[in-house]
Amino acid sequence: LTCDCLYKCSDEHAFKCDECGTIVMNNFNTPLWKLPVFVKAGAIIPMVNANNNPSQINKGLRIYEVWPAANAEMTEYDDDGTTEAYRYGQYATTRIASELNAKGVMKGTVDKTVGDFDGMQKSQATEFRIPVTAMPKSVVGYINGKKVKLAKVNSLDEYNGTEAAWFFNENVNRLAQWGVEGAESMAQIWVVLPTVNKTETTVAVEVKGYEFAPNA
Repeated sequence: LTCDCLYKCSDEHAFKCDECGTIVMNNFNTPLWKLPVFVKAGAIIPMVNANNNPSQINKGLRIYEVWPAANAEMTEYDDDGTTEAYRYGQYATTRIASELNAKGVMKGTVDKTVGDFDGMQKSQATEFRIPVTAMPKSVVGYINGKKVKLAKVNSLDEYNGTEAAWFFNENVNRLAQWGVEGAESMAQIWVVLPTVNKTETTVAVEVKGYEFAPNA
């Protein structure tokens, strides 16, 4: 296993070694889940609910894991997944952006989806998952620029039963849910916004007092 100064870059969120420079470890015994995983600051990762096969995916929910840093954006692409209709313009794209300023105000935005294809799910709720190391001061949602009041809930059960809410989830552990012992947890803010027609609606979240300093 090798690593270099990428571990020490201030614009990378990663499991970091203590010294800069190249490190080589031979015969390093470790389960696969313990190998370093790098996520570039500013990354926006489209996700779906945990599942064992595609039939278990909730098509009425789109999820974005956002790692805020300055200004970042990406374009999500989607098509029917089975035919070559995309070659004839049958596809859709969605711009997702995030920004973080020096005052600790973070904003994530999902623009209106452009395009269409057979079977496209237009009505979807939107969920943001944002890594943090401290409780934020406030979390506000927006639909087409208008504020949406979000209920602050204290449990995952409450969160799953509320249309517009945010939850300080202190125990996010993707591996433990699949029976991996010893996997470390992290904290995230989870924010869910109501179901909308994504071709007609821009949704956003604003977090004040955002902090993410895992190595502080």
